Amino acid sequence: MDRSGPVRGRGRASPRPVPRGEPLPLVPSPPDRFSNYLGSTNGTSVARLRAYARACLEEGGRRGSLLLLGPRGSGKSHLARALVAEVREGGAEAVYLDLAAAGTETARLLLAAGGWERYACLALDGIGALRGQRASEEALLSLLVESAAQPTGVLLTDGEEGEIGEGWILPDVASRLRAAEAVRLRSPDEAERLAVLRAFFAARRTPVGEAVLAWIDAHAPRDLTTLGALAGALLHESARQKRRIGIGLAREVLRSMSEVAVGGGR
Repeated sequence: MDRSGPVRGRGRASPRPVPRGEPLPLVPSPPDRFSNYLGSTNGTSVARLRAYARACLEEGGRRGSLLLLGPRGSGKSHLARALVAEVREGGAEAVYLDLAAAGTETARLLLAAGGWERYACLALDGIGALRGQRASEEALLSLLVESAAQPTGVLLTDGEEGEIGEGWILPDVASRLRAAEAVRLRSPDEAERLAVLRAFFAARRTPVGEAVLAWIDAHAPRDLTTLGALAGALLHESARQKRRIGIGLAREVLRSMSEVAVGGGR
């Protein structure tokens, strides 16, 4: 029975709107994989990361460092986790470190731990959090030197502000980042964002009108991370409230998400 359409008939309870400030009971997101990355606009970059994952699985091969650059919400963290998952699924050890979330001191301790030679691939997400912190930069440099002497691939992610290597205290860190192969992501334009939304809802057999998609694109943040979270929240609330996804529901969900973010929710 199709529950995506409007509820008809007398005596039915009116759908409950999303209360202001109430966290949405969102369903868990699927694990990050290359196959569910939303940014079709970055196909060439994703293909390069897939090839890098294959290289990390080759016996005795040298992989070098890869620097993944892009604006906020372009999917850097998604792709870093996807890379690690692909290497693990291929039977090799790999690790993902969220340096930005760890905090400067924890990140420094993680990087200084050593023993990276047993990994086929390391993904260091958010290296910009270490920039300008001498002790953290020294730990990063030590890791890069150690991994370069081993058949260990290292993916580093960073924003795209300024020139590569700019703002680092240690010249050796800056030079190693400049020497790494750079893979760039870009934010999708309007047509690409609409295509992402269409594909998301079509894959879940949920009809959403073009006017609604255009409203979402005009009012929601433009980064893929938020857009994907909003689409998932809309799908969940549509099923929970038994309402078709329209501008009214989109407005309620977007307002609730904005207020939770302002209140400190993640």
